[in-house]
Amino acid sequence: MIDEAHHNWHTASNRFLPFADLLRRDGYVVRASKSPFSKEMLKSENILVIANALNKRNDNYWVPPYPSAFTDEEIKAVHDWVQEGGALLLIADHLPWPAAVDKLASAFGVHYSPGTLWTKRRSPTQ
Repeated sequence: MIDEAHHNWHTASNRFLPFADLLRRDGYVVRASKSPFSKEMLKSENILVIANALNKRNDNYWVPPYPSAFTDEEIKAVHDWVQEGGALLLIADHLPWPAAVDKLASAFGVHYSPGTLWTKRRSPTQ
């Protein structure tokens, strides 16, 4: 299942169409998830791909703040589903996406950085 319910930049019908087609050729049944996550809707799924989800506030408006793309109820449903054997692929490119998915990632002990890190030895212009 590929998430399309959270103002996703990548969906099975646009930017992730080649990815969805590859999965289909390998025998996977690919569905678009167009509703909020719940225990009920996840129970029959094996794999969930979330790519560049955003809160409605930031859809086409990438100015801070960047609230979570997911409600607390959705985060609990996804977390519990993974604990019961579901597989989650959570993708977040550069800002604003890391901030929008950090609350979900945090439920698994992972934190996204909203910025870019450069060492003292190398700057973005080198």
